[in-house]
Amino acid sequence: MICKFGTLILFTLFLNCAYAQKVLKEAFFDPKGKAKITNLREVQIDESKNEMKLYFLTKSTTKKMKAEILTFDLDFNLKNSENLEEDYEIIKEKYKLSFSLNFCPETKEPLLSVEANKMSGQVVFKKGFIERYYNWNTGYCDDRFNVEEKVKPKGDDGEKIKLVNYWTNNTIENYYRSMSFNAYSVRQAQRIENLYSTLYGKGKHVMSGTQGDVVFLGLVTSGMRDAANWGKNYIFQKFSVSSLSKTNEVSLTFDVQAAPVFNKILSSGNIAYIFQRSDNQTEYLEVDFDGNTKRRFKTNATVDAVWCVDDMVELEDGSIIVAGVVSKTKIKKGIGGFVYAPHQISTYLPTHAANPQGFQLMKIGTNQIDWVSFIKSEDFKSTFTVVAKDKKGKPYTGGQLVIGDVFQANSGDILITGQKKNNKGEMGEMVCFYFDSKGKLLSNFATIMRDKNKYNKYSPSNHSLLNSPTTKDVYWIIYEVADLHKMSGRTLYYPRISRIKQGGKSAEPFVELGGRKAFLDDKYPVNYVNDKTYIFIGSNRNGKELWFNKIEFE
Repeated sequence: MICKFGTLILFTLFLNCAYAQKVLKEAFFDPKGKAKITNLREVQIDESKNEMKLYFLTKSTTKKMKAEILTFDLDFNLKNSENLEEDYEIIKEKYKLSFSLNFCPETKEPLLSVEANKMSGQVVFKKGFIERYYNWNTGYCDDRFNVEEKVKPKGDDGEKIKLVNYWTNNTIENYYRSMSFNAYSVRQAQRIENLYSTLYGKGKHVMSGTQGDVVFLGLVTSGMRDAANWGKNYIFQKFSVSSLSKTNEVSLTFDVQAAPVFNKILSSGNIAYIFQRSDNQTEYLEVDFDGNTKRRFKTNATVDAVWCVDDMVELEDGSIIVAGVVSKTKIKKGIGGFVYAPHQISTYLPTHAANPQGFQLMKIGTNQIDWVSFIKSEDFKSTFTVVAKDKKGKPYTGGQLVIGDVFQANSGDILITGQKKNNKGEMGEMVCFYFDSKGKLLSNFATIMRDKNKYNKYSPSNHSLLNSPTTKDVYWIIYEVADLHKMSGRTLYYPRISRIKQGGKSAEPFVELGGRKAFLDDKYPVNYVNDKTYIFIGSNRNGKELWFNKIEFE
């Protein structure tokens, strides 16, 4: 039943118990003003007041802003609408806003980037600032990273150091140079087509250049003559960001060649590494912010091959799960160039992952590596379970896999989602692997892409897993890309949800939200109300008509 109340159209769906997620309310709303999904800047939900405020930025200068504020109850009935025009700082303080109007600031905030020289891999600190300037040809604010100082760190013995990775107690931000083009440029079409790849190649990670510290792990090398020792000597160095002076140095040595194939910062602030050794062992290393070792364990590898680690996830009990495809590529007799260019290892691994022989999990406990589980590719066929009403999904038979999420259920079971990728780099079916708490594969599921287009052809779909608040089941949510809105550049994507029963015994049919007529907002797609209830926010295709969907997970 569809009922119209002015500009609000409500759909109330009472689903039967065949599905564990209930759509409590769905609504489309046309604000009739300048508010639309592309200028939504903030969402504030207060369950105690039964209200949701949406802030739309309709016009701004460097100091003032015009905004439209729409207040709804949590059943999406409009309670109030405000139009504001005031000094930004006054509005920001009054409404406790988090977004900024600082689109083209004149200040030159000192920044630091840590980079590897593209040819040698040597560490380079670059200190400078983002210089923003007005492009008179286009009428837009462009920017570039202006380098004022460079430092190439060396060890105490003067050896060269190749960057593996770094971390800091500052906030790291992605920076891509902004470049706008005149509409009358002769090569305008070609420039726009190549813009993304151009900017991607010039991307930097930057941090504050006036405070904090930065620590990096580097490979120590004396050049080509020392090839027999490549991968045996590493070093942690800590630098003051403001002075770029070294404050600490800790050596890391191995008795055989070892390659750092994965690293991740943990919730403790420590950083964890997975090293593959040439003696067919796998080593876990965890260090603190000064490079001091906190945990270091090794175990025999299940197979003599490259482990293409995709993700590392901390569990509630403090243990860690490491997961990824195992390649057919062997490394036992030396790692050679695989180590010599550590800054390029991330580009090597996908190539090896495209030629797999299985999948591997490892659990790291407080005092040891608890277990390693290797699953042959053919084992996925014998444990395959069809998602209800989704008979086109096929078992995972090997091949490159892009990991979406690694997750521990309330039952202690472990779930991994991902997406298949063929030899041409094209994305395929979405999969979910269901393991018990010891890494034994209990079942696995697959679902085909509902929409195949040029926007998701080479980019994996996002996934999320959510524990049921009342059972030990798990919800599998896939965000499927349907299209790209040509005018705004907004990605048009929607959620579909399935519930996986405890133990991986079965998976319910996927429920699509929005009926492919509504698509999620890029900034505030999923909003928490309470442990059972979430609100999805989006709009219709052109972004003018807002869309809300309130879901209760059982």
